[in-house]
Amino acid sequence: MIRQIQAELSMIKKCREDFRVLYFTLLVVTLMHLLFIFLFWIINVPAMSIINVASVVFYLGCLKLFIRSLINQDFGTLVWLITAEVILHAYLACYYLGLESGFQYYIFPLTAFPLFAKSGNLMLTIVRLCIIAAGYIFLEQWVSQIVPQVSLDQHMLQIIRYANLSGFVLLSGSISFAFAKATNLSQDALLEMATFDKLTGLHNRYSLEAFVESNVEQSKQNGKPLSMLMVDIDYFKIVNDHYGHLCGDAVLSTVAKVMQGALRAQDELGRWGGEEFMVVLPDTDASTLGLLADRLRLAIMHTDYVYKNKHLSITATVGGTSLIAGDTVESLISRTDQALYHGKRNGRNCYYFQST
Repeated sequence: MIRQIQAELSMIKKCREDFRVLYFTLLVVTLMHLLFIFLFWIINVPAMSIINVASVVFYLGCLKLFIRSLINQDFGTLVWLITAEVILHAYLACYYLGLESGFQYYIFPLTAFPLFAKSGNLMLTIVRLCIIAAGYIFLEQWVSQIVPQVSLDQHMLQIIRYANLSGFVLLSGSISFAFAKATNLSQDALLEMATFDKLTGLHNRYSLEAFVESNVEQSKQNGKPLSMLMVDIDYFKIVNDHYGHLCGDAVLSTVAKVMQGALRAQDELGRWGGEEFMVVLPDTDASTLGLLADRLRLAIMHTDYVYKNKHLSITATVGGTSLIAGDTVESLISRTDQALYHGKRNGRNCYYFQST
């Protein structure tokens, strides 16, 4: 039992932050109903104490259902159950204490809960919202025509209403925070996908092009040198064909880490495509470029690549160039690519510099 609770807590800690907010919201709601048990017992409304006992049991079940919903990433069933309980609870509470008790406030946050459901069906969402709206309207119309079953003095009724208003604000704020976090997380994920290569964690081609463009412009303005390298793993197709693509992925990931360790903080490394990497080197002239290129090449060559107890010998060819007058982003990249091509033709595992 203890291990199961620990496993569930570990799962909650690792889940998305908006889902964690939903879980702790359910936990707070459970505690709120627990407090209402004692409150209604003290003010001598035993029927409402019993109703809140049922609600505590219900939300404890919802906390367990949350774990299953989290695994499936679908909170649709949980949303429907919470919707039904909140509306029913509001009806019963207002039936006993009237609208001045403020229990009807809890219906409003339900309009946001359907957004947790996995289904993107617009009609289903509209149906849910219509049920919530109709439930609230009917509640007001019905309760306004009946006399509350329990008569409380205005002071006590005001305390209950303020308590419910505070609970409503807390619940609404938590849900708003959850969706704000969900939106930010989605935006961050999209930005990461657009910026970084999933396998190596390096900048991808799109972000590299933007980096090159900004550095070319900056270099032209301040007159400082700018250089570029293309690094291509030799005979990479043979690695994939002989050892499999998982081995190839492991080699790519290792080469990326090796190059990151060999470069300076100011240099920008990214995966250009396939087994090809690009390095943008601000404030770097041709002579310094040659030293850095050989450092990269030797670091890759002297690394021991092990995959399933098999030792692989990996080398790379490096092509480089420096920015010259009249260069554009396209011409700089093209000349670096030509340098790499010449290096491949010259036998691989070498560095070739293309000046013009």
